[in-house]
Amino acid sequence: MAIPILQIALFDPIDEVRLLAYSMLNTKEKSLSSSIQTHLTQLKREVLSKPEQAVKHHYIAEAYWELAYLGLEQGQAKIHVLETANHYAMLALSFFTTNGDLYFLRAKIFLELAQYPQAAENFTLAQGYGMSEERLAPYQAELAFAEHRLADVSYFMQKIKQSGDNVTLSDMVNQWI
Repeated sequence: MAIPILQIALFDPIDEVRLLAYSMLNTKEKSLSSSIQTHLTQLKREVLSKPEQAVKHHYIAEAYWELAYLGLEQGQAKIHVLETANHYAMLALSFFTTNGDLYFLRAKIFLELAQYPQAAENFTLAQGYGMSEERLAPYQAELAFAEHRLADVSYFMQKIKQSGDNVTLSDMVNQWI
C-alpha cells in the first residue's frame, strides 16, 4: 500500500517529494472525509428504512476505520476516529446482528486500540457469523503476539500458510513455523 511510503516521503530532504506526499495523503483524507459527510447528510435528510440506515452506518464505520488504519490520523485524534468507527459499527449491528463483517471490523478497531479481550470476542463472533478462519488468521496472529501467546502466533501463521493466498506475509510466516 502506498500510504506508508507516502508517510516516509513526508520527511524526504527534497521539497517537491515532501509536497507531493503531503498532497496525496491530503487528497485521500479529504476523499474519506467527504464520503463520511455525504453518508451523514443522507442519514439526516432522507427518509431511509432501517436496513438502509444500517448500511449507511456500516459505510461510515468503514471510512472512519480507514482513516485510522491508513495512518491519516495520529494520537488522540486516531483514538477518537477509532471510537467513532466503533460507534457506527454498533449502530449498524443494531440492525444486522449476524453480520460477520461488522464484528470483524469491530475486532480490528479493538485490536488497534489495544483492547485485546474485546478484539478476541469480536473475532470469535465474526467467525461464528461466517468469516473464514483464513481471513481472520493474520489479525488473530497479531492479537496473540500482542498478548505474548507465541504458540498461538505460530498456530495462526500456519493457518495463513495453509491458505496460501497471503504472499506478502510469506517471509514472516516462514519465520514463525
